[in-house]
Amino acid sequence: MPKVLVVGFDGATWDIINPLVDQNNMPTFRKLMNESTWGHLESTIPPITIPAWISMFSGLAPEKLRMFDFVRLKVNGNVESTLFNSHDFKGKVIWDFLSQENTESLVLNMPGTYPPYPVRGHIIGFDLTPMENCTYPGEIEKLLIRDYNFCEIKELQKTIHRGEKTALRVTEEEEKKILEILTSFSRTYSYDTIFVRFGIPDHVSHHSIRDEAMVRCHVLMDFILKTVIDSIEFDYLILVSDHGIRKEDKVFYINRYLEDVNLLKTSTENRILRFFVSSFSEIFGEEQTKSLYKKMMGFLKKRLDVEKRSSFVLEKLDMGKTVVFGYLGAPTNFCPLYITDMDFKDRIIEELETSKYIRNIHLLACENPFAIVESQYPISPLIVSKKEVALESHWVHDMKGIFLVYGKDVKKGYNLDCNICDVAPTLLFMLGLPVPDTMDGNIVTEIFEEDSEIGKRTPEYVDIEYYTKRNEEEKLKRSIRRFKMLEKT
Repeated sequence: MPKVLVVGFDGATWDIINPLVDQNNMPTFRKLMNESTWGHLESTIPPITIPAWISMFSGLAPEKLRMFDFVRLKVNGNVESTLFNSHDFKGKVIWDFLSQENTESLVLNMPGTYPPYPVRGHIIGFDLTPMENCTYPGEIEKLLIRDYNFCEIKELQKTIHRGEKTALRVTEEEEKKILEILTSFSRTYSYDTIFVRFGIPDHVSHHSIRDEAMVRCHVLMDFILKTVIDSIEFDYLILVSDHGIRKEDKVFYINRYLEDVNLLKTSTENRILRFFVSSFSEIFGEEQTKSLYKKMMGFLKKRLDVEKRSSFVLEKLDMGKTVVFGYLGAPTNFCPLYITDMDFKDRIIEELETSKYIRNIHLLACENPFAIVESQYPISPLIVSKKEVALESHWVHDMKGIFLVYGKDVKKGYNLDCNICDVAPTLLFMLGLPVPDTMDGNIVTEIFEEDSEIGKRTPEYVDIEYYTKRNEEEKLKRSIRRFKMLEKT
């Protein structure tokens, strides 16, 4: 079985990489692009860390996963929100299939793996974990604390909101720590497949609007990639991102719009807040108002006894008088809509279809969210603005991620776009394993030379139970072997 190395850069896009490659700021990327097949990787709707990474490695679309955001919202009178975790996903991702084939994997900093669960190999979590009890097996966490100063990263993460300079320093330190663990573990243990994700450039985009910070981040990406390639043996390298990023100068406040068409009602606290925001804007201007906003929120929460919930948005809604609201944890042109009364569904759709800000409505086969709206502008669920669309320069998530495959019999300098759900079936095919017929993605056979063995190989599709049965058969064989050894003894 070939050794495969999958490297993910969260939020990476060719739209930023290509100009930097042309300026010779990313020589490692330049070399790889000349010797590989590469193109855009179409993300999920919405293009956000979860569900995108889980769709990538399960081959399943978000609607099958029932995942559309970092959080799961339960609408029943009030709204309860909980962070999605590995227990919420009942299916299998690619390292689960590989474990059942007795294939050793390292899964490092992949969203959706907390709490960690048994695999053949190791799971190590960073992002979206409490940085405690985030490894499988559990004993390697002691090793990480002792030899890699794991606790230092946890303490650094607590300071990430102390301004742009601190956030960028914390991000760089975390990426270097992930790189150190990756290179060290790959020397110490024998893995057949490695899955590693770095949080840049996404993390940088959430803390800095400056182009200089983004250029520095991409230079670091190139350094990381060179170190990985020089340190780890592999037959195939797959380079991916869960979504792209781009800079925009406007934002559409979806819940402000829903309030204007009488489908949403804000709380008294929020109306008072907006009065203060509007007054400050008139006196100091919008830019200075934004810097004062966080301090005002802290003041108002204490004075008005706002119920502390996990969502910054939901606590500002009067749920008794709201029939629909939008919520998403990152800026994109898409936003899931949650309905509190199904009797209003037709009216809601009718209103959305007449809005000049909404480009498309994606109806879902589940009750909540019941739809995802798409706008020509990035969408924000915040309800502090008195305008439906406002000027605001910021980075937003884009549908175009990156996809690159390098290795034996892969076409060189070939350009090909594909879908994020294509990654899992294509990877299984590369490893010579059958593909579950439940996957939504396709095997991207076009990346291989037509006259090569893998280019001529016929894909094999199986029922999802194939891998479960294989695992049970392997357990039975091991039990028989142990019994025979005991019998001899």
